Amino acid sequence: MVAVKRFATQSYISFKALFGWLDPKSYIFIKIVSPVFQLLFFCLIARYCYNTTDLAPYVLGNALLLCASNCIFGLGTIFIIDKNYGTIKSIIAMPTSKFILFIQRGLPYAIDSLSSVVIGAIIGIVFFKIDLREINIGVLFIIVLVAMFAVSGFGLLIGVCSLLTTETNILLNLCNMALIALSGANFPVSSLPFGLKVISSCLPLSRSVKAINIMLDGGTINDIVGLLKGEVFIGLLTIIIGYIMLRVVSDVARKNGTLELC
Repeated sequence: MVAVKRFATQSYISFKALFGWLDPKSYIFIKIVSPVFQLLFFCLIARYCYNTTDLAPYVLGNALLLCASNCIFGLGTIFIIDKNYGTIKSIIAMPTSKFILFIQRGLPYAIDSLSSVVIGAIIGIVFFKIDLREINIGVLFIIVLVAMFAVSGFGLLIGVCSLLTTETNILLNLCNMALIALSGANFPVSSLPFGLKVISSCLPLSRSVKAINIMLDGGTINDIVGLLKGEVFIGLLTIIIGYIMLRVVSDVARKNGTLELC
């Protein structure tokens, strides 16, 4: 229990220090105002372009995208911030397992992302009068949890990749835009060119968005088990690749004396 408490405390402290919400006004703006306008923007575009009043798929799909933005811009900068502050050497030199450190950094963002999804979904339901009485809320919650896990792994991978380039903002925005365009939340994956379909299948959220659409069409959990397994696999794969890259990058940089110049 002591180890669990220490893990949770360090995760919280790291999240609070790096997320920049010592000022509550900044946190509220990042967590509520900006995400809500993003969701309203894409839902209104969908209503105009597709000439439909059934906006439930777009509301829930864009609510999932809010967790993607949170994880990408949060987890994608954790290591680069440590590098800029000069603390990356201490973190790499810590005797603690790098895998535990990896997961410790990602857990708070995954939990915090849940609030973004819930807030976005509530706002969308209120504004567009979405009726979710026919959908299983418990299954919907499972889909959200699986999506957050997959995106968190993707965010950690991006965080490690940011150590290899100085163009961090370009990388983060490119990944975020890729999820917005290729996840199926705003544009049907079936209408994409073959190459983009392949990229979409390799990214998180595409299976979660499809699972939500199946549930809205009256499907059951048995119809989406395969999609959820695929999403979990993507999450595990990105975590493993990110962890391996962190070990390789840190070892090479430490040997070459360029740890803060990665």
